[in-house]
Amino acid sequence: MFDQYCIRDKCSCTSVSVDFVPNVESESEQKEKATTITIDYKKKKFQIEKLRLSQNDAFQLAKSALEEKILAKLEERHSILKKLYENYKKKKHKQRVKNTLTEQTVQTAPIVPVNKNVGRNDPCPCGSGLKFKKCCLK
Repeated sequence: MFDQYCIRDKCSCTSVSVDFVPNVESESEQKEKATTITIDYKKKKFQIEKLRLSQNDAFQLAKSALEEKILAKLEERHSILKKLYENYKKKKHKQRVKNTLTEQTVQTAPIVPVNKNVGRNDPCPCGSGLKFKKCCLK
C-alpha cells in the first residue's frame, strides 16, 4: 500500500490517494495490478480511481480503509508531511537568503587598484574614508 498526499501550503484538501499493490516480485507487474482509491478522511468517502481488482474486492478494500483507526492514521500522516515540507521550504528559503547576502557582500566590497600611487591627501584605499596621511600612511 502506497499513500500520496497534497502538501501545498494553503490547500485544505483532506484526500489521500492510496495505491493497493499486490505482493508480487516484478515492479512492472505491481504497477499493472495496482488499484488506486482516493479517500477523503474528513468526509469519510472514497472513490475508486484505477480498478485492477474485481469491483467487489475493490469495494471491500475501500470500505476497510474507512475504519476510524485508519482514517485517523491517514490524517496524522498528512499533517506530518505538511509540516516536514513547510520546514524544508523554510530551510531552503534561509539558504537562498544567505547565498544572496553573501553574493551582495562580495559584490559590494571595495576594489582597490594594486599599482596606483596614493597621494598623501587622497582618500585611503582601505575604504575608511579618511585621508591616506591620517590612516594607513602612519
